[in-house]
Amino acid sequence: MAAIPLMVIAPLEDEIRHLRLQLQNQSRLDLGGRLTLGAWGRLPLLLVRTGVGAAAMVRTLSRALEHGYPGLCLLLGYGGAILQELRPGDLVIATDLIDFQQDRVFKVAPEMVARAARILGQTGLPGRLGSLVSVPQAALNPGDKAAAGPRPGALALDLESAAFAEVCRAAALPFLVVRAILDPLNLPLPQPTDGSKTRIKVFWKTPPLREFAARARDSLTAFAIAWLDDMAGNWDKRL
Repeated sequence: MAAIPLMVIAPLEDEIRHLRLQLQNQSRLDLGGRLTLGAWGRLPLLLVRTGVGAAAMVRTLSRALEHGYPGLCLLLGYGGAILQELRPGDLVIATDLIDFQQDRVFKVAPEMVARAARILGQTGLPGRLGSLVSVPQAALNPGDKAAAGPRPGALALDLESAAFAEVCRAAALPFLVVRAILDPLNLPLPQPTDGSKTRIKVFWKTPPLREFAARARDSLTAFAIAWLDDMAGNWDKRL
């Protein structure tokens, strides 16, 4: 396979759906459609949908790396706010990723954070820089959210970012994580009634989460497009 300068990863199809629609020269590398090779202009990239949770992230990302090591891994996704002032659609540019369960911290390279901050400023999208906390299961109420993120600088919760960073660090790959707030701190998520794991996509069919998801998706997509356009422009100069 030719060199892959960029791998864009997301747990859910909803988080990268609009990017997939604009991806050119697509070819699926697996039957499940989790790995899609394509191009953004003349910039080759691999689009990866991992599924929800740390185990799915490790399994799918490891399989994706069998197709070639990229110059950068960019993780996009939704997150839950642990600060009162964060609103649906606000972006979090991760400076570091905290594994809540194992009490580990993965630092994001400062140059990656600075580049993301520049694009955030250029787009005018709402967002800030800070820590993301990865938890083993979704925090369903404000108390659980607050309890999971007591560290200074922690902004939001997710399920996969620490696992993603661990795979990238083991492969010596630069990485960046950008999350869009889906559920604010004061929004309790519905409890599962059948003993199964909470599936957030079911909740998107009802307000207000349906509207919150639209805001989060729009912000995440706008940032990703600006990032890809910037990277594609630099790639063209090298050709």
